[in-house]
Amino acid sequence: SDLTKLLNACREMDEKKRWADLEAILDIEKFLTFMALELMMCHWDGYSEKHNNYRIYFAPPAKRAIFIPHGMDQMFGDHNYSVFHIPKSIVADAVFSRKDWRFAYFERVKHLVPLFNPVRLNAKVDDLLPRLVKIASTTNLATAQQLGEQIRAFKERVLKRGEEIVAQIRDVQAGNK
Repeated sequence: SDLTKLLNACREMDEKKRWADLEAILDIEKFLTFMALELMMCHWDGYSEKHNNYRIYFAPPAKRAIFIPHGMDQMFGDHNYSVFHIPKSIVADAVFSRKDWRFAYFERVKHLVPLFNPVRLNAKVDDLLPRLVKIASTTNLATAQQLGEQIRAFKERVLKRGEEIVAQIRDVQAGNK
């Protein structure tokens, strides 16, 4: 019944009623963060883009929907991936039909950009590398030996992605997109 309420809220034709219904059944702030992170990490196989790899939890006591990422194995593939296009998932489309929520999304992306700070992120990844090598070497020595190169390539993709997100923000602010 909770999913039906969410679906019905998204399909409501009257905008004001749709937005009121969405506020009652969906945690808008958490959804904006969820969607921003999916698009920022180029998670093309997640809810926002493919209606895939997610869970929905209706958190008590308000029973408002919270989207939870799942199966995040297709990320950071295209550093030019747009973070500001409107995905065609039903909830994203309904949320983006309201101007102030679109603006809040833009602000959320700007707020989350520091997560892509390469110095801080690379330090965390480098801290994990010895553990990953140890775990991988118990199952596949060749994989363990390749981890260093895979981590280097990952860090490069994240660096390029962070730069591209900043450039996209600049383009939107300048009115170029």
